[in-house]
Amino acid sequence: MVEGLCVARSAAQPTYHALAMKTPRRRHRRAVITVLLLILGGSPAAHANDGLPSHSWQRLRTQQLAFAGGHQPQLLVDGRRALVFGTYGNSWYAVDTATGTVSQHSGALNLFRCGRALCGYAYDKVGELDARGQLVRPVDVGDHVMGAVGGRSSIVVAWTYSRGRTALVGIDRKARRIVWRKRTPVPSDLVVAGRYVVYRPAANQLQLLELKTGRTLAPYQAAAQMLGLQTSDRSIVELGRRTLITSEIASGKRTVLRLAHTLEPGQLLLLSASSAYALTGKKGHRKRLVRIDRQRGSLAFSVRLKTREDQAQLFLHRGWLHLLSSDTLYVLDAQTGQLTWQWNTAAKEIGFPNATGVSFVLHHDGRLEVFGPSRASQPMQPFVLRGRIALNTRPKARFAQSPVAGLPCRVGHFPCRTDAAGRFVVRGRARGELVIDIKTPYEINLPQPIALKEGKRVYDVGVLPLYTYSDCH
Repeated sequence: MVEGLCVARSAAQPTYHALAMKTPRRRHRRAVITVLLLILGGSPAAHANDGLPSHSWQRLRTQQLAFAGGHQPQLLVDGRRALVFGTYGNSWYAVDTATGTVSQHSGALNLFRCGRALCGYAYDKVGELDARGQLVRPVDVGDHVMGAVGGRSSIVVAWTYSRGRTALVGIDRKARRIVWRKRTPVPSDLVVAGRYVVYRPAANQLQLLELKTGRTLAPYQAAAQMLGLQTSDRSIVELGRRTLITSEIASGKRTVLRLAHTLEPGQLLLLSASSAYALTGKKGHRKRLVRIDRQRGSLAFSVRLKTREDQAQLFLHRGWLHLLSSDTLYVLDAQTGQLTWQWNTAAKEIGFPNATGVSFVLHHDGRLEVFGPSRASQPMQPFVLRGRIALNTRPKARFAQSPVAGLPCRVGHFPCRTDAAGRFVVRGRARGELVIDIKTPYEINLPQPIALKEGKRVYDVGVLPLYTYSDCH
């Protein structure tokens, strides 16, 4: 991808960050392979972008759920149901993954797992949900519930807020009573790890509580320059710039694994028995997905992505990595990191049902997209998208420089900047839809995501009005 002042071009190039120097013999061999591929009906670029011939992906269907508005909707996959929640109106939705049937329920605003049970909370009540999706004899905790988590036991830990104070509350959902309450600062990274509650009261500190009694254990000193944190039933795993630290909660034993490479700031996304996956890279720069061997500390692969976002969601499913970041869904080989498929989407949440090969991604407006493996892969669509940013009213004299010139824009994962007149043009190849994002200190009306259509190449979003502070006061 070549970035210009107002034009960004997408060039078909390998995904990996390191490329070997090509000798004349290797160039000749590459030319012969290119000719053979063209004779067989395809180009190397098409094969590199469209995925492995033996395994591809496609969008199976899209469902629109009606929302009353409010919070960012969230997604939880429970068995063979995709559960969508986090809205006003005290309602949530369950989508059958096999048939696509949608059912609406009430009685809980937010959902979470507690052992084998599905639980939820709404306002000041926490409880288990029955087969119809209703809260069964919920426990009234007295204060407004801001969040809740559960482990493999019957104890639910809720974070409450009342009169400017926050607290953690331990609730026995079977006995239907509160077993402990503890005043704390606003908890960060609140999780239940086996017999313990782990949260972060400060940037370089972790606090542990006993799950059943709420008894406070000695504060745990976190690693300096920690890039990410993951917990399991028995351990806490931290990723530093040069270390991978595993701490056994019960015994206090700590294992420090020195990494062979220094990692940039990032996010620890996923842990498996043998590997750690992380998204690393400086703020505002393109990110890398890295896989770290947990036995040797070596870098198994480092894949450069087109995303510049600091946060991402990653799932490991049947040997494939599904990464959702920066309005793009990537599918990569879990062992080699080879990018096999990608789809542009405005979705913010991703989830997988049990024992199925499909994935669900959720948009902020309630659209639920379903993706699955397929032999036929939709090709990348070439596109040209253009538009212009203009002031809504004539600016006052205090605007010495035009506020529409040189604004950073992002169309999907293609960056560019506006010219002196506020125009922007982006050329590239993508699947799905393109999300337009423009960074400006003023207010601007951005269009809805642009769906790419087969056979259509040019997309014009017209004039996007920019509102200065003088328009609002």
